[in-house]
Amino acid sequence: MKPLRMILAEIGDGDHQRGPRNLAKALRDKGFEIIPLGLGMSAAQVAQAAAQEDIDGICLWLISECSVETLKGYVAQSQANFENGASVYLCGEITGELQREKWSDAAPVIFAKDESASDMALRIEDQLKGRAAN
Repeated sequence: MKPLRMILAEIGDGDHQRGPRNLAKALRDKGFEIIPLGLGMSAAQVAQAAAQEDIDGICLWLISECSVETLKGYVAQSQANFENGASVYLCGEITGELQREKWSDAAPVIFAKDESASDMALRIEDQLKGRAAN
């Protein structure tokens, strides 16, 4: 069975990379293949990478707070540029405003700011394996 593949892109300004690194390690420990895009990728660059890779999910890690509209642009472009129905996950500096936002039918999975990397990895694994079983 091929490993689940996940893009990990860091959104925002700063160098707080401990969270994304911890999540990448937790996902690798579960057998995922991680495609790190690093910091400073535009929504179009993330979407292009998603279109070029055979992925199961995209994790957008917020390094610093960003507006709901900016984040919606990342999510919309990421979802629109690949056809396999990959899931989008939001992690990191998630504000109450982002958690309360009314998302479209293709809403991302949002993790709480204080959720551990191992808990996030477990939820991602459960969701993607459940989707593959259907």
